[in-house]
Amino acid sequence: MRKGALEGIRVLDLGRVVAAPICGQILGDLGADVIKVERVKGGDDIRGVAPFTKDGINLYYPTFNRNKRSITIDFRNPKGIEVLRRLIANADVLVENFRPGTMENMGLGYEEVRKINPRMIMASISGFGETGPYRDRAAFDWIVQAMSGFMSLSGDEATGPVRTGQPITDHMTGIYAAVGILAALHNRSVTGLGQHIDMALFDTLITTLGSTIPDYGCNGVVQKPWGNRDMVTPVNLYKTQQGEIYIHAGSDPLYQRLVNLLQNPVLSEERFRTIPGRNAEPDLIDGIITQWLSDKTAKEAEAVLLEAGIPCGVAARINDLFDNPQVKARDMIIQLDVEGAGKVPYPGMPIKLSDTPCSVHYENFQLGAATEDIMTNLLGYTQDEFHALRAAHIV
Repeated sequence: MRKGALEGIRVLDLGRVVAAPICGQILGDLGADVIKVERVKGGDDIRGVAPFTKDGINLYYPTFNRNKRSITIDFRNPKGIEVLRRLIANADVLVENFRPGTMENMGLGYEEVRKINPRMIMASISGFGETGPYRDRAAFDWIVQAMSGFMSLSGDEATGPVRTGQPITDHMTGIYAAVGILAALHNRSVTGLGQHIDMALFDTLITTLGSTIPDYGCNGVVQKPWGNRDMVTPVNLYKTQQGEIYIHAGSDPLYQRLVNLLQNPVLSEERFRTIPGRNAEPDLIDGIITQWLSDKTAKEAEAVLLEAGIPCGVAARINDLFDNPQVKARDMIIQLDVEGAGKVPYPGMPIKLSDTPCSVHYENFQLGAATEDIMTNLLGYTQDEFHALRAAHIV
């Protein structure tokens, strides 16, 4: 049985922090041999970012770097660049998220990479992409959320624009990059040639704006932030006697089920039989629902609403996920062996392939743990050559 759908594919992950490392981790989960290329001193910046265990073991780095073999290289040294060139000659995919121009300054822009290895697929992830007036600007997830208009759709009129709780832009761009790589691998199976993939965090969030773009283009409508509401009523996050619950009864059939359940005469009025009518008085309708929920816990309300066929869900906190039966059934919290910390829980793998399932096949997270093995067994360096480079802090 194959170890994974991408068994036999070798990936060079030069990524730092989140976006590119997520892309590399997806490919590794799918069975690729991922070589994580890091700086000799300190490695990936994320190794220094909280959380840590009480004993100082970093917990962030393994979040995006399972199934990767770490090698350290000094990119500023010509001999280090030569190691990287050998890696390129022996790989299928290269993922990086330096600022545009950085790889060219190292003498390893895509045109040079394809000379070394015409089959190489190179994915470059940056804030604004390789072209355009913002090309050289530094960007972080939250900055792009603000600049793209994405942040303007969160929060409400009182709070103003609100960012997401996690760096969703980095996550999504890493996923899109992985999709692009898979497409390029398929194309290479036909043409025999690799290609360059140009990914921008900014572009990724523009795609999420959906119908707000044509709504403004055709109607001049600038969509307002909805808070926890939606474009139909009632859809909202409601407080209960204990906890919160999200209820979606915005369509006419679902609203009628809510009316039948609550047995409130106001909700049954003719004016609320249509979506425009309900949208005209969301506060009144939400107030009636909140009153109905006031003597129930979120769990009690969920049971009653689900029995009535009304979509809903209790608002969970992170600790709630550890006892969630759906999380357990889908293996969406897995245990990784982190040296110095033992077994540590991390988010699992959402891609469920029937014949070549994703798996954890490598979990040594120590900086440079595979440097000697890769250099001597894959790249052909002798032991003397390797130790000379190690002594000079080039690897």
